[in-house]
Amino acid sequence: MSATQFPLNSFSNHRRTEAVLELDAQEAGLDDLDDFAVLLSPVRVALTADRHDEEVMIHFHVSGEVEVPCRYCLDSIRIPVHTQMRVLYRPERLRPDYWEDEEEVGLGYYRQGIIDIREDLRRYLILEVPVWPVCREDCKGLCPRCGANRNRERCDCAPQTGRRTQLAEALDRLFAKGAGA
Repeated sequence: MSATQFPLNSFSNHRRTEAVLELDAQEAGLDDLDDFAVLLSPVRVALTADRHDEEVMIHFHVSGEVEVPCRYCLDSIRIPVHTQMRVLYRPERLRPDYWEDEEEVGLGYYRQGIIDIREDLRRYLILEVPVWPVCREDCKGLCPRCGANRNRERCDCAPQTGRRTQLAEALDRLFAKGAGA
């Protein structure tokens, strides 16, 4: 059994159970994000579970730190991730037929008496990583000609001048028509 799997009977009925986990990238389901983000520290999960017969409500407080590339200059950025979530776990046999392949946020199902929180942790942590991270507001990015990082060095490349791309010109025409209507 993995660190993210809990037998239903590990939660006392009608009583609160608390636990703290330290998970590595593989245990947290984040070991395949190499192109997107790299986990720098263990994921800390503080959970509080309330069991009522076959249903278990788990409150998660999750934290860690990831490294992502700046979208302009490609420098590495360290970003703390913190999230809270609440998931109600029910037995698989109570899943409605019309939800067979669908998932609902905040609702999970367990099989054979084992609650596995790994996929929920993964989903919520990924949502905390910025889609377009930048190292700073005034990031100058890379020179499109020589590739120099303009935040650290000056390059002697001439600024781009001349005609804009066909796509940019087409968008300008489209927006000009929309503004005039």
